[in-house]
Amino acid sequence: MNRRVFGRRVVLMAGMSAAALSVAGCVPATRGRFVASHTLDSALASAERMYAGYAAAIEAGSGGTATLEMVRDNHTAHIEALRRILGRDEPESVETPDASLDALIEAEKEAAEIAADACVGAAPQYAVLLGEIAASRNCHVAVLREIHKG
Repeated sequence: MNRRVFGRRVVLMAGMSAAALSVAGCVPATRGRFVASHTLDSALASAERMYAGYAAAIEAGSGGTATLEMVRDNHTAHIEALRRILGRDEPESVETPDASLDALIEAEKEAAEIAADACVGAAPQYAVLLGEIAASRNCHVAVLREIHKG
């Protein structure tokens, strides 16, 4: 009776696949611009603009404060992840945006498109993050519409 469950080829292929995946996931130990950073730069800039928009809306008392704070915090997480990837510590300066819910809805739509474009143009190891950011921004649009109906 042949007890061999896996042939040598299967084991070899599995080992090669594991090695390829581990190498593909490697990134340099130093921080800095090691990817096509223009796609990540645009995603970071739009996240910083969105954060400023939510901060202004909360400050202006636009309504739905608890929800706006939660969405603002989502943008904070996006900013932190993108800064970590790009090796940046300091925020870019952003002008104070329109604090209305209508302006936030339009800005989220644009930001979702920027993140989706960045996802398509990014290195594979960053595509998931950028895809999640794009999806998050589309959800923010739906949430803002609900607050606006209010």
